[in-house]
Formats: sequence, structure tokens, C-alpha cells
Amino acid sequence: MIRIRALPGSFLLLSLLLPRAGLASPERYVVRGGDEGSTVEFVSKAAMETFKGKTRAVSGTLRLDPAALVDTLTISISVDLASLDTGIALRNRHMRENHLHTDRFPLATFEGARIVEGGGALEAGQSRRVTLAAR
Repeated sequence: MIRIRALPGSFLLLSLLLPRAGLASPERYVVRGGDEGSTVEFVSKAAMETFKGKTRAVSGTLRLDPAALVDTLTISISVDLASLDTGIALRNRHMRENHLHTDRFPLATFEGARIVEGGGALEAGQSRRVTLAAR
């Protein structure tokens, strides 16, 4: 399971639950859109309102050794911005057309990563939240 949340200042919060641990070298994991655990969530805070949104239209890859997350993690995650859902259709359309301009910029991509919180070894079946920053 991989769950990603956008945080202020180009940070991502990534929750990992991987099937294996203790590998000798980094292993490649694929993030597939639509999977139950592959979700991107965001919070928009503005003067007049705060709202949340999410999508499962996320894809990409992670390479890591669960025994050495900090030293081995590389990431490439893309999000289909037109699929972000805030729970209100009119707000979705306004956000896509007036702020995200999804007709010209359909994807948001986060590549590279530096763990700023939550590193350490990941044991088999263990869930870990890590906060990432772009390199």
C-alpha cells in the first residue's frame, strides 16, 4: 500500500506497506492507479475556505531497500490532476479550469526524494509514514 499526501512547501507524506524487507539491494515497486492503497490526498487552505480532495489516478515507481530507506529511496510519482475530487462538482471544475489549468498541465509529477522524517528500517508487514522533500 502506498498513500501520498501533499504538504505545504513541496513536501509529500508517503505511507509505505511493503511485502518484503531486508533486501540486499534496492527493489523496484510499481504504483498503479486505481489500486485501493494508491491514493493522493491534498488540503487547500485559503482565506475563505479550506477543503480536501483526493484521487486514485496516481502512477509511478519507487526503488528502495526496506532495510535502508533513507539511503536508497528514489521515487517518480505522477498524478492525473483532472481526476482530483473535492466532493463538489462545481468546485472541481473551477479548480481544474481556473487554478490547475488541467487542459495544459494534465499531470503533476514528483521525482527524486529526500526523507526528512520517518526513515529507518522497514520490517515485513510494517507500515511506515515518511515525509519526503524534493532533492
